[in-house]
Amino acid sequence: MDEHEEIIENENIFEQLKNIRIKKNLDLAKISEKTKISLKYLEAIESGNIKDIPEVYDKLFFQTYLNSLNIKKTEEYIEEFYKIRKEVRPQYTTTIQKIKSMKSDSRRFSKLKQLYLIVPILIVVVLIIFFAIISKSVNKNIVEDIPELSVRDVAKELEKKNIDPIDSAAVQQKKSKLINSNNVTVDIITKELTWLRLVKDKTDTSEYLLNPGNRISEKADSTINLLVGNAGGVSFKVNGKDIGILGHSSEIITNFKITSKGIESKQIKAISKEQMVDSLINN
Repeated sequence: MDEHEEIIENENIFEQLKNIRIKKNLDLAKISEKTKISLKYLEAIESGNIKDIPEVYDKLFFQTYLNSLNIKKTEEYIEEFYKIRKEVRPQYTTTIQKIKSMKSDSRRFSKLKQLYLIVPILIVVVLIIFFAIISKSVNKNIVEDIPELSVRDVAKELEKKNIDPIDSAAVQQKKSKLINSNNVTVDIITKELTWLRLVKDKTDTSEYLLNPGNRISEKADSTINLLVGNAGGVSFKVNGKDIGILGHSSEIITNFKITSKGIESKQIKAISKEQMVDSLINN
């Protein structure tokens, strides 16, 4: 060790190295320019502020700094630096462990970020499916959402006097065993604006307001009952057989019952032109 490398007892290694540099008349800025180490990191080394130096590079910077001072024996300084560094940064024993930890934290953050993006998308998809199912259920038996004709009320009152009573639960159970042999079908083609009510097996009721050109095809296990607000407005095909139009525009059809044998009963009744015109205007 030359005269410039004399160690003072009360100084720490960083102060000692700074004094050696000053005694050798070495400029810290020139050392920074030569070693390509930022001046602020060299100043951090000489002041002992290891935490101000990136952990990945602190050992490399310190050893490069030592070499720039042309110190012959650097082992003691390096050994002392490692001890100080271990006290300052005890949570990691190696730089590789620190890098692995940083990568692990980055992956966890990335997964959390993806989760925040995926959850809202899943909620939107679920809501779309939910509303689509509701919309399909509501529109299942509706041909067109138009206010009903008032002639429907006239037809209902006439039908009450002639409609058959609803079968008991025991009769319904018995009929359910004959589904394969008693199937009933009806196809309806609309010629004029009309209101229609259709009851399948005396339990499943649907109401329609039909425009010209609308088509309906229904199938039941044993019976289909119809109430038609415009007898001249629709053409029928029963169990595959073309029946055609059964009345006139000024008439309604009540007690219209269809079974596997065909049309079992029907009643065609006239309504006044005033009622028909009034119903069309009001709806």
